[in-house]
Amino acid sequence: MGQLDGFEAMLIECRPWAVRLAIGLCDNRDLAEDIVQEASMLAWGGFSDWEHRASFQNWLGTIIKNLYLDMCKKRRVKVISLEVLLESEYGDGA
Repeated sequence: MGQLDGFEAMLIECRPWAVRLAIGLCDNRDLAEDIVQEASMLAWGGFSDWEHRASFQNWLGTIIKNLYLDMCKKRRVKVISLEVLLESEYGDGA
């Protein structure tokens, strides 16, 4: 079994669990699917470096949790007040 086959087999086995984990984190199925897809790509990119001390499922779960936390941090940065938005949209005289 080649490296791609082994990765694909483990990912197929873990995917339902991974989606449930992501839904539990973000409470949105579509977003959870996106997170799992991105985690899968990152896992494939780092698969050759994966140390077998942790199970593949635990490793994938860590990637999912980190992606979710990164997403939360990015969302916080983009939050602006309604007053600032209205001022930039309509000027001082709103």
